Amino acid sequence: MRRFSLFSRIFLFIAFLYAYLFVYLYRLTSLQEVHRRHVSDLERAQDDLVSSHDQIEALTIEQPRLSARYHFFQVTRSYVHDLIDCISTKVSISHT
Repeated sequence: MRRFSLFSRIFLFIAFLYAYLFVYLYRLTSLQEVHRRHVSDLERAQDDLVSSHDQIEALTIEQPRLSARYHFFQVTRSYVHDLIDCISTKVSISHT
């Protein structure tokens, strides 16, 4: 069995360290990219949260007015439906 010289052992050790550092540098770079994406997602979520709170506040202020309009249209719809029913009944009675 052949023994490696001191130079060969040092060279192999340095090559091993280089490969080891390369792998961990790649992993570190990959984790940094994931971290950047997570930070970006967090900032987007925080912006969405602020926007949602603003929309809730605006809709809460607008809700009574919209509720009154909805009630008006429901009453008007009911009135028109009853009026059409009444006229239809009177027209059918007058034709007989």
